[in-house]
Amino acid sequence: RPVLLVTQSSQLLVTLALAILTGTGSITLTLIFLLAALRGVVDALDMPTRQAFVVELVGTRDVGNAVALNSLQFNVARIVGPVLGAALIGTLGIAASFYLNAATFLVVLGSLAALRTSQLHLVSRVSTSPMLTQIGEALAFSRRTPDIMVIFLLIFAIGTFGYNFMTVLPLLARYVLDSGPTGLGALTSSLGAGSMIAAVWMAARGRPTRRLLLGAAVCFSALLVLMGLSRWQFVTMGILVGLGLCGILFMTTANTRLQLISPPSLRGRVMGVYTWLFMGMAPVGSLLVGWLAQWTGVQPMVLETAGACAVGVAAAILYSRRNRD
Repeated sequence: RPVLLVTQSSQLLVTLALAILTGTGSITLTLIFLLAALRGVVDALDMPTRQAFVVELVGTRDVGNAVALNSLQFNVARIVGPVLGAALIGTLGIAASFYLNAATFLVVLGSLAALRTSQLHLVSRVSTSPMLTQIGEALAFSRRTPDIMVIFLLIFAIGTFGYNFMTVLPLLARYVLDSGPTGLGALTSSLGAGSMIAAVWMAARGRPTRRLLLGAAVCFSALLVLMGLSRWQFVTMGILVGLGLCGILFMTTANTRLQLISPPSLRGRVMGVYTWLFMGMAPVGSLLVGWLAQWTGVQPMVLETAGACAVGVAAAILYSRRNRD
């Protein structure tokens, strides 16, 4: 909780700086890069902390429901956010939208401050050994725990090669489907709709089993292949509903299993590795997607990245079978 108070305050200041620079006409591309880099550094601290804090909020019994509900609100925001942002920019302007964005952090900070700490599910304090030693402890624990290594293999493959929708969908809309901004909005909404269905199901009755984890990863890779073959708007929208559904089933199951398998003293560090593999490798994947799209074409690029996902998933399944016990 204290770490989150610091990171959320830092994000407020970054957003406020962007709003002020935009409002005064002082914003430049270089300043945007610097603010984005600063936000990335803060996110690297904030995201693992938020992931580990879930268990302290709800306890291990309800962590699966909590992670699924978190995925639900994330995907609702992914659908509603761009629409709301466009409306605010159209009526109030860009700077005002950034000011409102900064104000939303006050709600988060107020919520964190209002928590009754006596009701948190507190865990034992972590080691005070040097940072590199602590990271080594987390990596060593992950390496000797097959259930965690399976998740890390899958996260690396799918996070790097499969979860690049914000780069891939505009390319599909423009160069394959020729559907323009309206078509892109429909594609994004289809992805979000599938994600919401999966999040609601996981929150209600889903169980984070290894079979569900591997099955969702296999289906995700297969649907990526179909998306690379489709040249029709409505067919691609249907495929994206399935991709959103499988993606959230996979991510929620992976997140929940990591939370439950990791001991309290290592949970934050294990979730840090998870965040690095998923969020940290995504920019590498985006660069690869752009390069492949330029040199081989958009549809071949989707098939190539789908093949890379499939190889990673196959490696994880093979590792899982060799380490069943």
